[in-house]
Amino acid sequence: MPRHLLTIALALIAAACTPEAPKAPSSEPEALRGALRGPAAAMANATVSAPGDEVTLYDSPTATAGRTLARDGVEHDWGHEGDDREPIIYIAYGQTGNRYKVRVGESFYWIDAKVGARFMTPRDFWTSRMAYLSFWDGQLAEAPGGPGRASPARAKIEPPAWVHDTAIRVKDQRELMASLPPGWLPMDAPIEVLDAQVMEGEVWLKVQLIDVGPCEREPGAQPVIFDTGWVRQRAPLPYTVVAALPGGC
Repeated sequence: MPRHLLTIALALIAAACTPEAPKAPSSEPEALRGALRGPAAAMANATVSAPGDEVTLYDSPTATAGRTLARDGVEHDWGHEGDDREPIIYIAYGQTGNRYKVRVGESFYWIDAKVGARFMTPRDFWTSRMAYLSFWDGQLAEAPGGPGRASPARAKIEPPAWVHDTAIRVKDQRELMASLPPGWLPMDAPIEVLDAQVMEGEVWLKVQLIDVGPCEREPGAQPVIFDTGWVRQRAPLPYTVVAALPGGC
């Protein structure tokens, strides 16, 4: 599937199908704030047998009662080429014993390692994936959580043709454009993710905006770097601002 169609599909799914969940606690545990400082070998390599269709969500690492949810309602990715026969990969924001902190919609919960999955920190996950900028307002921050600045790369990166040509838009594209805040556009821009940090529950990614992605480059060729800075992976949109390419090229 072309990336611009994947962008639309992900956006509409995210807007329509975000799982309902209780509000997150008002204060973030220390495990969340410190989850990204350095590799977490035990977390990154935790893999057990194939999971069932549901997982149990707990409000804390010590809670005994929880609620069930379809396993793909938790923030996740799949393994090689998006093959759902492989262990599901959950993005883990913290670990206490055999429980891992995961995101469901805009809230955080804990799940048991025995659900059968691979767990990776946001940093380990995003720096190991090919990714692209699916939406952008032309801003980059100098530090995670910092204010944005206008990036000169905006003039060098063209959005998909249908963004500016209203005559060729289909219904889904028209609805998507109408839902975006001022200044935001769908993009299809290749990037390289250099780092990731969590700030107040949001994942910030340090990205390089480049001319050509690794799948389109000649072997051994180096990309032209337009700009480098930090973007939020999700907010302030209800869509995914930075998306990973499942399975790579």
